[in-house]
Amino acid sequence: MIKDIFLSLLPKEHSIDGKDIQIEYKLLPNDNFMLVLTDITNTKKLEKKIKEQNQIQKMVLAVVSNKNDFIEIKLDFETFVSLPPKDLKVLLRELHTFKGIFAQKEMLHIVDGIHNLETKINCMEDDNFITIFNEYKLLEIFSLDLEVLYSTLGDDFFEEYKGLTLYSLLKVYPSTVKNMARKLEKEIYPLEIIGDKKLIVDEKIKPFTKTLLHLFNNCVDHGIEDMDSRLNHNKDEIGTIKCQFLQEDSDIQIIISDDGAGINIDKLSQSAIKNSIKTKEELDSMSEYEKLHLVFADSLSTKDELSTTSGRGIGMSAIKSEIDKLDGDIKIKNNIDNGVKFIFTLPLKKI
Repeated sequence: MIKDIFLSLLPKEHSIDGKDIQIEYKLLPNDNFMLVLTDITNTKKLEKKIKEQNQIQKMVLAVVSNKNDFIEIKLDFETFVSLPPKDLKVLLRELHTFKGIFAQKEMLHIVDGIHNLETKINCMEDDNFITIFNEYKLLEIFSLDLEVLYSTLGDDFFEEYKGLTLYSLLKVYPSTVKNMARKLEKEIYPLEIIGDKKLIVDEKIKPFTKTLLHLFNNCVDHGIEDMDSRLNHNKDEIGTIKCQFLQEDSDIQIIISDDGAGINIDKLSQSAIKNSIKTKEELDSMSEYEKLHLVFADSLSTKDELSTTSGRGIGMSAIKSEIDKLDGDIKIKNNIDNGVKFIFTLPLKKI
């Protein structure tokens, strides 16, 4: 009994030359005992990694469950660190509050960082707390947690929730083009959305950007030719569709283009007559540029067959309707056999 008590008091683990060793004690006859040493270094590392992963999951879940709340906390903390209160009591009170908030968010590094700084400031004998505060570099510690969140949730996670970005509204279309091309058995390079990912716009623009689905569908369906036709015109057998946006002074421009067949103005005019949208006399008095804009006329389509994606002649008119609501403008640059470019200009005062 006494031997058992004695053995229970002996250490169960020990570190030897940087390795974690598990120690087991076994009683032997004649009052002897045996030590069983097991290298558990890898096991301990795995346990530590699992514990860290669990903590990361808790942090990510806490942040994702209330994203807007965390964004506000993040901005408030960054402002606090950049412009700390000059009053020691106020500074410590706010530090302690942030520590509690970040603890609720399961932060990995900043909670301990704030705690250590609190201890350091409380142990000071002079009033040089601002210098100590600034030297501690809380934002660098906080960035360790943010890096984990970025790597898990994506680099643009926080940017998207600072406000509605134009990029976030357009980034759905690469998959749209890819799926449409597969459906129509056309070869098209992956669509890239090029522009400032941080450009914030108003919610009012959302209906317009949603209607751009019809234009991307048209680029694939009407614009990009089959591979044989492209080769006959000495073009890359794989088609290209581009989307770019930029801010110019008080306007935003969205430019969508393809290197397909371009708009056949004669066919467009014939369809306008067929659908009683324009008479031949009216068309004769119209410029080529004015005829181009017939693509936005309601109930006009150059497709001979109706499909689930085009042929009803209402998609492009939906775009025109929405851009009119924003007092926007549309320009078309048409190049037969070499593609077409649509330039949408939206006044910032409206969005």
